[in-house]
Amino acid sequence: MDIPSYWLRRPALAAEPPLTRWEQELKAALLSGTATPEQPVWAFLSWLCDEHGYITHGTGQEDLTALVPRQSNDIGWFGNRQAVYGSSDAIWAMFFAVMDRPRVPMRVVNAAITLERAGTLEPLYFFGAGGQALAQRPFRSGWVYVLPPETFERDPGGTFNGWPYLSHHCASLETVRPLFKVRVRPEDFPFLEAIHAYDDELLEQQIIQHPNGFPWLADQEGSKQTSG
Repeated sequence: MDIPSYWLRRPALAAEPPLTRWEQELKAALLSGTATPEQPVWAFLSWLCDEHGYITHGTGQEDLTALVPRQSNDIGWFGNRQAVYGSSDAIWAMFFAVMDRPRVPMRVVNAAITLERAGTLEPLYFFGAGGQALAQRPFRSGWVYVLPPETFERDPGGTFNGWPYLSHHCASLETVRPLFKVRVRPEDFPFLEAIHAYDDELLEQQIIQHPNGFPWLADQEGSKQTSG
């Protein structure tokens, strides 16, 4: 069985990654507290997670010096605790950095997994939000904070269509102090125009009727696949 079309695949780099420059940027950021990588920003952030094992946290707040555990509201047990939440895939964190939910309240549906299939690892993503909110282009410039991984635990993951997958949903029950931060603009997020726009009422009905039915696309005939 093939991967459902609603899953988004990580973009391919047009050229070899500039690893030497990235290593220099990382060293400088650990000293200064801020990284200013060249484009594409998502590639640098992904490298930090993939190769160095960092955890990332996306937000609109510029001046965080510590992330304190807070009670979350999620339908799953892992994400419904008092914790600091982050992602071991930085593209997922970028979504929360650029979505201006304080200005435009919205329901969001999102996930990032790495699927192991035929001996290869494939990062997959889904991003969705209420259609009424997306019609307002609720985007902002935000920040991705790069966090030390030591106190984080990972959502157990599981299998999808018979293939094992790794979840990138991570949680720390302790306060976490960021190592450094990276500015993220809406145009830096590689899936800005691929955010699924839900019919808000239908989405709420689907979640109530099928709480484990992610990504709740059934009966969403009036919804759109892009945010534009």
